[in-house]
Amino acid sequence: MEEGINVFHPYLRVYLFGAGTIEFPDGSRCRAADWSIRSQSLTLFLLLLCHPERRVSRDALVEAIWPGQSYRAMGSSLNVAKSLLATALEAACGSPLIPRASGEPPGYRLCEQTLLWTDIDACQELIRQALSTKRVEEALSLWESAYTLMQRGSFLADYADAYWTQADWVQARGKALARQRSQCALRIADLSLARGNLGRALEVLIAASEADPSNEDLASHLIALLEREGQSAQALQCYALLEAALLEQQTEPREETKSLARRLRMTEAARGVISLTGPQIVAGSAYPAGMRRQVTWPSLSNRRDLLPVSHSSSPMGGREEDTVFHGLSPSSVPSERSVLLPALPSIWIDEVVFPTTVQAYEDVLALAWEAFYTSSVQRAASTVEHWLRLLALQINIVPGLSDQLTDLQCRFLQLKSVIARDRTDFPTAFAAIDEAIAMAFRLNRAELIASSLYRRAKIHAAEQRYLAAVSYLESALPYASSSRDPLRCYISMLLAEMYSLLAPGNEEYSHRSLTLLDEVERAVRSHGVLEGDGSYVKVDVPGLYMIRGDVLRRAGQFKEAQEAIVVVRDSLSRDFTRWQGNLLLSEARLALAERDIATSVRRGCEVLEITAATRSRSGEAKVHRLYWDIWKVEPEHARLKELGVRLGLV
Repeated sequence: MEEGINVFHPYLRVYLFGAGTIEFPDGSRCRAADWSIRSQSLTLFLLLLCHPERRVSRDALVEAIWPGQSYRAMGSSLNVAKSLLATALEAACGSPLIPRASGEPPGYRLCEQTLLWTDIDACQELIRQALSTKRVEEALSLWESAYTLMQRGSFLADYADAYWTQADWVQARGKALARQRSQCALRIADLSLARGNLGRALEVLIAASEADPSNEDLASHLIALLEREGQSAQALQCYALLEAALLEQQTEPREETKSLARRLRMTEAARGVISLTGPQIVAGSAYPAGMRRQVTWPSLSNRRDLLPVSHSSSPMGGREEDTVFHGLSPSSVPSERSVLLPALPSIWIDEVVFPTTVQAYEDVLALAWEAFYTSSVQRAASTVEHWLRLLALQINIVPGLSDQLTDLQCRFLQLKSVIARDRTDFPTAFAAIDEAIAMAFRLNRAELIASSLYRRAKIHAAEQRYLAAVSYLESALPYASSSRDPLRCYISMLLAEMYSLLAPGNEEYSHRSLTLLDEVERAVRSHGVLEGDGSYVKVDVPGLYMIRGDVLRRAGQFKEAQEAIVVVRDSLSRDFTRWQGNLLLSEARLALAERDIATSVRRGCEVLEITAATRSRSGEAKVHRLYWDIWKVEPEHARLKELGVRLGLV
C-alpha cells in the first residue's frame, strides 16, 4: 500500500505540512500559492481540505473567507469561487472532485482520500492503524511513517499569517495535529526502547523537543530517559530549556517535573558537580526568552556521547524553589566565571556567550513592549520585574559587561514606568523613571537621556501638569537632536501636544505645535515609518495625525481635525488596541467640541470597553474627565446618564 494506506492512486495529492504543494496526475508539482487559480477559490479549497470531514456549511465558509459578511451578501461570490475551483480541478484531473452542495444547512464538500489525497489525512489514518496494532515492529513502522509526513514542516506553514486560518475548524485541526506530532515522537521513543534502540529514542525526543521547547510531555520524557542513562547534568540542561520556554508563556513546569529536577540536582551534588553549601549557580539553570533555539545536539552515533552542547549562557535566573537565589544578595554572588560556567573556555564566554545573552535581553524587552501595546499588560509587567531582577544579579556577576547591562536596565526601567503610569501608580512610575534618568546620565548616552526625560514628561502629562511636561521635553530636545530620527520626532510630537494643552486656542502656542508637527511629517514623508531605535518609540502616520487632530481641535479648526482623524482611522492597525482607544477618545473630544453630545457619549462608552479589556486605569481616568466636560456643557443630556452609570458616577 502506497504511504501505508492508499489502495487506489488518487487523482491529486496535496501536502499541507510545510510548504503547501500540489501534485497533479502527470507527476508535476507546484506550490499551492503558485497555482493559477483565483485566490478566493484556492482559499475555499484549502478550507475544505482542513476540515476532518471535508465538508463545511456555506455560512461558515463565507464567514471564514469574508469575515463579518453573511451568505445573503456574499453567496454569489462564494458560488463563483466554488465554480472556478471545480473547473480547475476537473481540468487538471479529468474528473469532478467537488460534488454539488448538499445537506442541512447546505455546504460544500470535496471527494474522499482515495481520489484527493492529503498528507494530514494520511497521517491521521496511519495513527489510527498504529493505535490498533499490537505487534511492536508493525506499530513502530506506522508511527514512523506518520512522523515522516509531519517532518516536512508545520501545518499550513505557507499560510501562517493568513486571516482565514483563524476559522474554528482550521485552528482545531492545527491543535490536533500538534498533539499528534508529540504523540508520534513519544510512541516512537517508547517502542524504540522496547526494541533496545536507545539511539533512536533519544534522537526523536531531542528533535521533537527542539521543535517544541515548551512541550512538557516531550521534555519530561527526555529528562527521565537521560537520568536513566546516568546523564543527569544533560537532563538538567533540558529542564532549564523547558523552564525558560514555559516562562516565556507565563507558566512553569508541573510539580512532578520540578521534583525530577530537584532529584537530578541532588544527584549532581552527590557527584561533586554542584555545591549546595555555597552560593553557586548552575550553568544553564534558566535561559532568557529566544535563547533556547541556540542549543544544538551532536551526532547520535555513540550512545555515551549523547550530550547536549550549549551555545548560550543564562542571565543566571530561575525560580526560587529551583535555584539558590533565595535570600541571596547580589554582593554574595561569585564573580568567577569558572564557577558559573565551568565547562566553557573564557574566550568563548567573552566573545559568544555574553553577546548572545545581551541580545536575548533585547529580544525580551521588545516582546514586553509588544505585549504592553497589544493589551497583555500583566504579562508585560511580570516580564519586566523578572528580568530586572536578573539584570541586577548579572551586573554584579559580570563587571566587564556592566555598561551594556546597565543600558538595558535603564530601558527596562523606562517600560516599568510606562506600565505604572498606565495603572495611574504615579509614585512607582516616578521612582522607576528617576532611576532610569540617573543611569542614563551616568552612562552619558544622549539617546537614553532623551528617552528617559521624555517618559518622565509623559507622567507629568498624565497628571495634567503640562508646564512640568513641557519643561522636561524642552530639556530632552538637545539630547534628542544627536539621537536618531524616531526619538527626536516622538519628543517633538509630544511637545506639540503639550503646547496645545498648555494654552488651548492660543495662536502662538498653536503655531508652535503645528510647526513641530510639520517637521515630523517631513521626516515621515522622507523616510516612511520611523522605528527601530533602542527606546521602542515609533513614528508613523496614525500617531502623527492623531496628535495633529487633537492640536487642530484645540485650535478650533474642527474640519481639519476631522480630516486628520479620518487619516488615523484608515491607517491604524486593529492590533494596537490601546491606540484604538486613543482614537475613539479623540473622536469623542471632537464630537464634544462640535456639541454632538450623543456621539461623544457613544465614543466614551466604546473607550471604556477597551480600557476594561486592557485594564488601563489612565484610559478610564481620561473618560472620567470626558464625562465631567460633557456635564459642564449639557448636564441633562439623555445619553450622559449612560456614561455616568458605566463609570459608577450615577
